[in-house]
Amino acid sequence: MDDTRYPCPACGAPADLSAGCSGCRRAPDPIAAEVVRLSREVAELEPEVERARRAYTELAGRLTTVSRRRAELAAVVRAGLVASVGARPVSLVGPAPSIGPGPGVAADARPGAAETSTRTVQGLLFVLGGLLLGTAAVVFTAAV
Repeated sequence: MDDTRYPCPACGAPADLSAGCSGCRRAPDPIAAEVVRLSREVAELEPEVERARRAYTELAGRLTTVSRRRAELAAVVRAGLVASVGARPVSLVGPAPSIGPGPGVAADARPGAAETSTRTVQGLLFVLGGLLLGTAAVVFTAAV
């Protein structure tokens, strides 16, 4: 397509970058020619963008499905692991170790599960930081 031809923005007659407008004799307008060229480019890109959007939507759906299936199977594996650990017979010589959860561990804790929440750890660190700051203030004022 010829990038030098465009409709005159003043009168709408055919115009050219070399001669200008054939109707009103206006000087060549490179910006108007660029607008026409970009309009053609936009029209060419729109179908490509639509194809890419459809492909993305399809792939995102597949990813969601596969991720959900993976999470379901991982839960089955974890449940099977917990069940097999509890059902395994123990044959040790001497005193048997405690099978129940240790101190500070919830009875329903799964292997690999967090023992405490992030919020609890943040609170604990905040309190310890305050105690450290208070101790430093007491030591500093006693030394001065």
